[in-house]
This record gives sequence, C-alpha cells and structure tokens, in this order.
Amino acid sequence: MQLLNRWKETQLQGDNTLKLAFILLAFGIVSISSGLRSQVNIPDPKVSAAPANNIIPNKPKTSISPSEPSSISIPRISLAADEIISLGKNPDNTVEIPGGENYDKPGWYKHSVTPGENGSSVILGHVDSYQSGPSVFFQLGQLQPNDEITVKREDNSKAIFRITEIRSVNKGNFPTDEVYSSISVPTLKLVSCGGRFDKSTGEYENNIIVFASLINFNT
Repeated sequence: MQLLNRWKETQLQGDNTLKLAFILLAFGIVSISSGLRSQVNIPDPKVSAAPANNIIPNKPKTSISPSEPSSISIPRISLAADEIISLGKNPDNTVEIPGGENYDKPGWYKHSVTPGENGSSVILGHVDSYQSGPSVFFQLGQLQPNDEITVKREDNSKAIFRITEIRSVNKGNFPTDEVYSSISVPTLKLVSCGGRFDKSTGEYENNIIVFASLINFNT
C-alpha cells in the first residue's frame, strides 16, 4: 500500500489517457502485491488478441437509464458474485480498489458508464490473495469468445453481454484507450491480473482483460 500511495494523479482535468493509465497501474500494483506466493499458476487465455469476428456489438433501440451493477454471473467459470462494490478514487487521487472485507468482491469503476449504457463499463477484481488463495476473477483466463456474462443492476434489469475477446497483456502495454474510452455502443470490460508470477518482485507480469458486447437487455 505504501507503493500505491506514492502514485499521484498529476492532472485532474488534463490528459485523460494519462489519468486512465495511472488508474490501471495503481490497481495492478496493489492486486498483484497481495498475491505473494499464493497462486502461481493462474489460468491464462488460450486465445490472445483473437476476437470473435462474428459478434456485432448491439446498440439499444431505446436509451438505457443509468443503474449501478449489483451482481455478476459467468456460467462458463461458475462465477456468481451476488454483490458488486463501487470503486472511485482515494482522497489523495489514487485509485480505490476492493480491500478489507470487500477484497474478494468485484468492483465497478464508478467513473465508467453503468452496464448496458453506451460506452465502456469496467469491472475490476482480484485474482488471488496470500491469505485465502483464488479470488473472484481467478478463472478469467478460462473464458472464451461467445461466452456470456450477465450483470444485474440495482433497478432489477439485466444486461447480458457476449465475450468478443480475451487478452493477457504485459502491464507495460496495457491498452488503456480500448478499455476506458467512450464509444457509441454498450460494452463491458473485466480486468484482473495474470501471466507469470515473478517471485523476485511478488507481482504477476500481465493483466487479463475480457472484452464483451451487449447482446440483450431485460427490464
């Protein structure tokens, strides 16, 4: 945590790319440092940067009102998290991440759109911890294009997404613009840590990123 606290956001109203790169870097530092010696064989995607070309992102016929996510389920990996916490920024402008009693819960980055709205909705989750082993997003690397993700929202609606791509990327090459940029169709991105566990640094070298597009919305 001391390392995380050294990172400051140098521009509050400036370069969005720099701001988002900081957010991801801060998240990666904390999530992987807490995984020391716990799980060194994280499932990595079999498909790297290979999108499902037959999937066309859907744009809702009617405007979807904002509503925060309340739960997420992914049948492929038997993931059913009945609570999603909200993540923002700390008073010192470092990124807020799941911690304490919320460590094993996924967190929606509240400065992204809510799931189902046009744009990028981003949900972050830890891969593991020293104390309890695998965490909520431990098996992201086992997902495949065409797998579905259902996000229930506070208004009881459900946004159903289909995975278009899964990547394991080196932290130094994180595609910030692709993950966080504003686009005209509803998308979901799940982010965790992955790749090789470096015992010398106590860090995982990569981020696993799941890209998904809205295919259905139920009220």
